[in-house]
Amino acid sequence: MFRYLLILVVIIPLAGSCQESIGKSKDIVKAELETWKKANAGSYPTVTEIGSNTTLSIKDPGYGQVKFIYTFDKSKTCIRVKTVALTDSARNNYLNNMLEKKEYEWVKLNGNQYISKFSDKLMIELPGDPKNHSVTVYRAEWNQEIYNMLLNKYSIF
Repeated sequence: MFRYLLILVVIIPLAGSCQESIGKSKDIVKAELETWKKANAGSYPTVTEIGSNTTLSIKDPGYGQVKFIYTFDKSKTCIRVKTVALTDSARNNYLNNMLEKKEYEWVKLNGNQYISKFSDKLMIELPGDPKNHSVTVYRAEWNQEIYNMLLNKYSIF
């Protein structure tokens, strides 16, 4: 029991740090993942690279296999992190951990989208498909006018 609690205390914060990887270089993200991997060998982490994606796969004792997929643009800057879990419960646990990061001032737009404060320009999206248990955070390319329109459009509901 203590082992599972210890692993959960270490793994769940990884999801909360996903948004902190956005905007970092591929080399920095890879170094952070390797450091995390060495410190958390009990979660059986593996790091793989395919094309513009770097994936960290772990075995979460409470939720089974979880993947963190980091996507990089042509300049090797992280533009998106997708967390893929096996169940809604697992996905929601990771989502809640992201939303607990108060410095981003997350605002819920609708049932499957959140936006950060304007200066961070981040968006969290959940898929509309109930069989897809993922959550994606990415940098949004909006200006102040579009940001305000998003807030105003969804604030009336």
